[in-house]
Parts: sequence; structure tokens; C-alpha cells
Amino acid sequence: MSNTTELKNNTKQNILFLVLSIVIVLIIYILFQFVNYLNKPNSYVLVQNGRITSFEDTVAYVIRDEKIIDTSEYSGKREKVVLDANRVSKNGLIANYTNDDSKNIDEQIEKIDIELQSLLEKVGTDRSQEVKNYDKKIEELLYKMIEKKDSISDLKSYTQDISNELEKKAILIGKNSHDDSINNLIKERMELEKDHQKNKSELRAETAGLVSYRVDGYEDTLNDSSFSKISIDKLSNIKYVTNQMVPIDDNKVKIINNFYTYLAVIASSEESKQLHLNDTVKYALNGDLSNYYKATVQYIAKEGNKQLIIFKTTNNVEKLSKYRKVNIDLVWWDYEGIKVPTSAIHEKEIFDNEIEDIEQLSGDSGELINTKQIINQVKVLGVTGYPKDVFVKVKNSAGGFSIIENYEDQELLDMGLTKSYVNDRAKLNLYDKVIVEN
Repeated sequence: MSNTTELKNNTKQNILFLVLSIVIVLIIYILFQFVNYLNKPNSYVLVQNGRITSFEDTVAYVIRDEKIIDTSEYSGKREKVVLDANRVSKNGLIANYTNDDSKNIDEQIEKIDIELQSLLEKVGTDRSQEVKNYDKKIEELLYKMIEKKDSISDLKSYTQDISNELEKKAILIGKNSHDDSINNLIKERMELEKDHQKNKSELRAETAGLVSYRVDGYEDTLNDSSFSKISIDKLSNIKYVTNQMVPIDDNKVKIINNFYTYLAVIASSEESKQLHLNDTVKYALNGDLSNYYKATVQYIAKEGNKQLIIFKTTNNVEKLSKYRKVNIDLVWWDYEGIKVPTSAIHEKEIFDNEIEDIEQLSGDSGELINTKQIINQVKVLGVTGYPKDVFVKVKNSAGGFSIIENYEDQELLDMGLTKSYVNDRAKLNLYDKVIVEN
């Protein structure tokens, strides 16, 4: 009997020891996890609006509607009236070509002008109405010239007009003063001007557009007359470094259509394979993703696992006229909104007891289907110092960041969550601190 009692006591002691051991192990484990959590630092990200972009960095070859002007009949020194990448109207003066005699004539005209100025000062002030009219015209031209100070061609035009009015004024003053020396100098100057014109050829534009002195020899092959003649091999063999300016040609000139230009790219991305003719895409120049420009797909040709895509754009025509090969970013999509690190987003499981009307979520057999919902969430540092879970929708992700937003109440109700659960949930606000676990 005593042996039986002793055996029972030992069994109770063993069970008690086992239970105590399990409790102690659990306490140690919980303390370990707690200490580990305290020693594991977390970083916080302030919730702010931002943007994420999916883009493809590539090279674009510039194709233009352009025509070289034949200047073989022009000789002498070229004096530009319209600078490179500036517009010219139809029949507008592009440049003057002068021979060696022009320099001597210019020097003679300059000497006569100095003599004339000296003689006119000796004559005194002519206050006749005709002279006043010339002064008024000259003053008006000066004001117009100041307004057009950024246009070289306009400045030269106004300078010539002012010169003509000054000449007429000097002739009138000489006539009124009856001073033959003035009249003789004016006649001599006019004869020199005629000789100057004989030694000068004017290059004028047959059509309106951008004047370009950057002629590189690709004008006949890289134009919009037939895109089918352009291939990936032809583009790959273009002898230019990316973003290298085409050098100025001292002899040749061309006119470029100033309304649009084309950009040809060689692409192999999945996004590029989804493009169709007339689709609108966005691009950025030289990595400047803060400025997007629109372009329209004009031509697509597949070659193996790559494809040649040609876009048409009305932007940056002047800038692109100086290049044949530029770096661009094809922007496939961009989202703007609340931006957080993607690593701060976690999945949360919502179980049966938090879902309304479980019976409505049963299958055709009448058996309960899986009523578990998985929703993305972020942890936000609450005012008490403890984290709180916030349900969020992920609009898109790229480059380690995501654009997120709060769920609408109805969206969560449609997912089956109880009304009380939806009403009591926390929401994400600007300048909240989102926890990013390291």
C-alpha cells in the first residue's frame, strides 16, 4: 500500500516538474524574443507624397524631315544672318557670301562715314521737318531693334534699315546746306555700296524651317521618306557617340522641318513589345525624369528578338536638330501618391471570425470554403509608441518603392469584413511614421 502511495506521489511530482519546466522554457523564450525585439532596431519613414516611374534607358537616333541647300554656286566668305537652329521664313535671308574685294570696300566705306560725320557736325543742326521725319523713323527702328534683340536676323535687318535712313538724312542735309563736299562723299559711298552688292551673294531659303549648318551625310538615309529603308544594322553603324553634337560644316546648309522630328529606338523589353501604331508614349531626355514629353508610334519593325520603333514628337525640335544620337528614357508608366519603401508592406491574414456572413461564402456543395482574406498592410507608429496595422492598396511598385493608398470602406465590406471591423480600423495619413523593419 505504501509503495502505491509513493508511486502516485512520484508521478505527481514528475508531472508538476514537467509542467514547471515547460512554463520556464516558455518564459525564457518569450523573454528572449522580447529582448531580441528590443535589440532589433527599426527605421521609420515619414509618409509623404511621391512618384515612382518605370522606364527603359535607351539610345534614340534622330530622324528628320530635312533638305540640304545646294551652295556650290556660292563662293567667298560665308556671313551667317540666321544662326544655327534658328527659324527662317520662306525666301528669308540665311547668309551672305562675300569675296576678297568686299573687305577693301568695307574699309573705304568706313573712312567715308568718318569724313561725312565730321562735315555734318560743321554744318550744324538741320531742324527742317523732313530731317525731323527721318529722325523719327530712325528712333522707331531703334526701339524695334531693342525689342527683337534675341533675333540675329531681325537685328541685321533693322541695322540695314537704320543705315539706309541715315544715308537719306545725310543726303538731305547736304542738299540743304549746299555743301558739294558732303554730296560728293555721299555719291562716292553709294557707288561703293553698289560694288559691294556685286561682290556679295545672298543665300535665301526656298522653304520655311530651321536653319542648320550641321550636315553629317546621313540626311539621305535617315529621313522620313521611307522608314522601311531604315534597319537596326544601319542605326547601329552610325559613327556618333551618344549625345555628341554634329559638328558645324563650313560650307553646307540645310533646312529642317521645325514642326516635328522622329526618334528611332532599338528595344527588346516586354513593354516595348506591347506597343502598336499610333500609341502615345512618354520619353525623357538625358535622364531628366522630371520632364516628360509625348511621342506617337509611327513605325514598328521586328528583327529577331529586337524591334525597331520610330516615334514622332513635336517637342525639342530645335534641341534635337543638333544631334544624331541621344540618350532617352522611355517612360512606361508613372504613379504619384503616398510613397513608401516596398519592404515596409506586409501581408495580413483575416480569418473567419472577422468575416461577416460566413454562410454566404460557402461553395455550391454547402461546405464552407476558405474564408481567409489576405490584405496588404503597413505598420504605423502610434501616438502611444506601439505599432498599429493599416490596410493599404498597392497601386504599383518599382525601384524598391511603392505607391499605396487607403482602402475605401465599401471595398473592405465587399471583401466580407464586418462593419465593426471596418469602422474600427486605422487609416494612413500624411506624415505618419511607417515602420521599416531591418
